[in-house]
Amino acid sequence: MINDFIKPVVVLAAICVVVAGALALVNDATHPIIEEAAAERAIIAMRDIIPKADVFDPMAIDGLENIAEAYEAINDSGELIGYIFVVTNSKGYGGIIRVMCGIDLDGRIIGLRALQHSETKGFGDYIDYDHPSGFINRWTGKDSRLEGIDGVSGATITYKAFRATVEDAFKAFDGMRN
Repeated sequence: MINDFIKPVVVLAAICVVVAGALALVNDATHPIIEEAAAERAIIAMRDIIPKADVFDPMAIDGLENIAEAYEAINDSGELIGYIFVVTNSKGYGGIIRVMCGIDLDGRIIGLRALQHSETKGFGDYIDYDHPSGFINRWTGKDSRLEGIDGVSGATITYKAFRATVEDAFKAFDGMRN
């Protein structure tokens, strides 16, 4: 009777160990591929934001907790033409919002891309680059005052979190100039 109880438990435990091992092997095998694909998507986004740049040199940013990455955008003549900042804000309605913001040397937004968000479909997804509202394009050319950019009714939390990421990018930009 005890054998009837122990045998299925041992078999089930063995299956769990084998499946967990298989998942670990698959994760180890696919992790570098996933990382490489993410890096390629980041380069594509940077080139979309600052098409005149040929090189994106990583920079160290100290003292700004929401800045995940920072890059100098350099053209084929070796001239600095702008900066790209990847900013993460955890205060969106659906959680984390991760934005890539390009700023030119005059302190104006060149372009923006929402890299990651979990905002509500319909209301919060207007921050996507290809959203029909063209919301992202309204930010192009704006300076750190961000004047004239209206939010979207029903998506106030998303708008405030998105705006906060752009403001953080300008804080990083100001740090580069000082």
